[in-house]
Amino acid sequence: MFRPSIIQANWNQITQKLGPSPLLPFDSAPVQLLQHAYQAAKQKQITDGFRASTLVYQFVMALQQYSCSTLRLKTNWPEPVQQAADEMEQQYRNLHSLDEIAQLSSLSKFYFARLFHQSTGRTPIEYLTKIRIERAISLLLHSSLTIENIAREIGFSSSSYFIKVFRKWTGFSPGEFRSGHAVTDFSFFTFD
Repeated sequence: MFRPSIIQANWNQITQKLGPSPLLPFDSAPVQLLQHAYQAAKQKQITDGFRASTLVYQFVMALQQYSCSTLRLKTNWPEPVQQAADEMEQQYRNLHSLDEIAQLSSLSKFYFARLFHQSTGRTPIEYLTKIRIERAISLLLHSSLTIENIAREIGFSSSSYFIKVFRKWTGFSPGEFRSGHAVTDFSFFTFD
């Protein structure tokens, strides 16, 4: 039943992110699933190929989920990526290109972009945009600034481009978001 070719791409991604023999916390989902599979095998509860395949797929998917979630932990990012991300969070208004962002890390533009994406799951420009959109949401919810002023405040050169990007990230225009915020009733918004 188990078809290794189907999950080979997942396995390659996992070993690239975590290494060939990662040290996982005892209470992590992959370890818990391995313990469950071991107990099931010990008690002779794995009676057919379907059950065995299910356990293998569950384990690989739990490892994939774990590897993706560890990417998001800033403390796991390499030092140059952490420094650049911290600087982007402070200087998001004034940064406009990959060249400017890469200079924050003292690495070459291409190496930095590849390292940043591998570490965070986002390109540097996507990360910068994420910061800007999160700040825009805060301003839309907690200020009376116009859309044009918010666009300038967060570093966009035009309000029309800001509106386009905001809609792409949230599904709403800034005006729709602001006018409906009483209905949606949330106080902050983040993108993982």
